[in-house]
Amino acid sequence: MKKRNPFHGVITAVVTPFRDDQIDWPAYEKILEHQVRAKVSGIVSCGTTGESPTLSEAEKKELISFTLKNLKGTGVATIAGTGNNNTAASVNLSKWASQLGVDGIMLVSPYYNRPTQDGLFAHFSKIADSVDCPVLLYNVPGRTACEIKASTIASLAQNPKILGLKEASGSLTKFQEFMQVAPEGFNVLSGDDPLFLPMLSCGATGVVSVASNVVPEVLVQIHQNFEKGNVEAARKLHARWFHLFQTLFIEPNPIPVKALMAKLGMLDASVRLPLTEIRASHAEDLFRAYEGAHAAGGLNG
Repeated sequence: MKKRNPFHGVITAVVTPFRDDQIDWPAYEKILEHQVRAKVSGIVSCGTTGESPTLSEAEKKELISFTLKNLKGTGVATIAGTGNNNTAASVNLSKWASQLGVDGIMLVSPYYNRPTQDGLFAHFSKIADSVDCPVLLYNVPGRTACEIKASTIASLAQNPKILGLKEASGSLTKFQEFMQVAPEGFNVLSGDDPLFLPMLSCGATGVVSVASNVVPEVLVQIHQNFEKGNVEAARKLHARWFHLFQTLFIEPNPIPVKALMAKLGMLDASVRLPLTEIRASHAEDLFRAYEGAHAAGGLNG
């Protein structure tokens, strides 16, 4: 497989907007347009932030197709969240997305059934071997109760299709363990907005971001400043928006980010059960965090 590695820069784990419990396509199109204008590197559709556990297979295919169509020719990579805890189902959706022409797929570690490391290796390898596009693994043990070990990443990284890892354990120590075993050409990205800059300093190639649903310009500037060697500018910008990055997880994602996007007129705040809309007190904290950062310098400084 001779395809470029799309797992770098600011990649937005995009929300799925709903209205009356149906996908709000006009709102989704505007969200994608905002991301393109901000010059993000990629979009992950049907990830955790997109409420993948409550999307039907038909809805996932519609979202992936719509995203690919709308991002065509923009230079923004389409990355499809096609993994779950059913290997056969993951293979089927991943093969479909690969044949459709996505730039990459993202595979979360299997949740609930909690396989061994041997099981993880077999699961990810079977899916990767079924596709013809780059594969991004996703380690988020706080949600899945299933941690991918560094030794397993070292083995999986030998597969020419597995080109990256979204690391969202929240631990810089774990991140550094992954960096120690990552071969050349294998990209490790931050999966936590509050740790974006620290992980960049330790070798991350980018971030898969929740905050960039709202302020993609900020995340892009942090990354660009760091890449250009303007570390102090990146640090100041990261510090200014750090409280918002934290507060976006005051309740389970994507409840807070949808609440803030609704406040800004980007979508309806609806989430699907078993998620519920944000508590009023948490909404106030979230809006204050956004307004405070915005007042301190806006989106561009």
